[in-house]
Amino acid sequence: SAATVTLAVIILVVGIVSVSIFISSRARVPPFANISFTKVTVPRPIYTGCISPDGKYIAYISIRPVGQSLWLKQVATDSDVQLVAAAPVNYWAQQFSRDGQFVYYVIRGVLYRVPITGGTAERMFGRVDVFVISPDGKQIAFHRGSEKEKAVQFLTANLDGTNEKLLLQGAGDDPWFLSFDWSPDGKSIAFINGIPRGETMDWYVAEVPSSGGIEHRLTKPSTQRLRGLLWLPEGEHFLLSGDDPSGIA
Repeated sequence: SAATVTLAVIILVVGIVSVSIFISSRARVPPFANISFTKVTVPRPIYTGCISPDGKYIAYISIRPVGQSLWLKQVATDSDVQLVAAAPVNYWAQQFSRDGQFVYYVIRGVLYRVPITGGTAERMFGRVDVFVISPDGKQIAFHRGSEKEKAVQFLTANLDGTNEKLLLQGAGDDPWFLSFDWSPDGKSIAFINGIPRGETMDWYVAEVPSSGGIEHRLTKPSTQRLRGLLWLPEGEHFLLSGDDPSGIA
């Protein structure tokens, strides 16, 4: 719920020179109190990737002169397998299914999925920009830019595109709905939004019930640029990434 979520919000401010983490003093146990890092390398140029829920696989997009392709790395064996052949296309988003058996991805506004064991990719449905799969693995929340209506839409639907539901809509590029994630119980969706202020923007985090309803702001608008949001599994914290407020590049 909104009351629970606002107890503690973690902000990861990312800059080339410095990294800062801010944790509410009301948090009982600081997240990431014990953390370790393992270096993973891939044998080809990439620009984005995602990790499977069990941490055993990494799906990533490879960039070659002939185009982009989707690959899978098995972390334990350090082996790489191509899931989708290279083509002159741009991948917009990708995510593992909640059971880790498929990789979902978007090309030219169409959502596809391919088994991690390889095989033919399956077309799911179209008019999808970026998306996040629900905790139960049955729905997605997604962003859609509509040139015809000149609006930005925020929706949910079943994975096959049925039962589509509009959550929020804004004229032009407002709201932005830049990054979003489901609550662990699937009852609401938190997102980063922006408010135009002259030539700049103010940024804040809000949530909306996944069944539809009114936006509820969780943070006050700020000039600090927010870019990414993750709702942590215990349900009481967010992890946010954004530009360093000091202006250090």
